[in-house]
Amino acid sequence: MEQGPSFLKKLEKNDAEYANLIKTMIEKENKDTALPAKIKALIIMALDASRGLNMGVKALAEQARKNGATEQEILETIELVGDTCGIQGLISALNAIKEE
Repeated sequence: MEQGPSFLKKLEKNDAEYANLIKTMIEKENKDTALPAKIKALIIMALDASRGLNMGVKALAEQARKNGATEQEILETIELVGDTCGIQGLISALNAIKEE
C-alpha cells in the first residue's frame, strides 16, 4: 500500500486481508456518496476529538481539506465539538488548526 494511514502498513504485514478491508472502507469515506467526502472527514474528525485522539484529528482535518473543506468549515466543526464535548473535546479538536 502506497498511501493511507501509517497503521495500515503494520496491519498489512500481519493481516493483509483485513488491511485491505480497512483500506476499502477508507477509500469509500474519501468518495462523495450521499454525504460529501469532506463532511464525512469532518464528522470523523469530531468523533476523534471527542475521544481525545489528537493525531487522528490532525490527519482527518488534512483529509477534510484535501476533500474540499474550508478553514471556516473546520473551525465550525471545532466549535461544535467544544459545544458538545466541553473543554476536553475542544482541546483535542484544536489539533485541526494548521500550524503556521
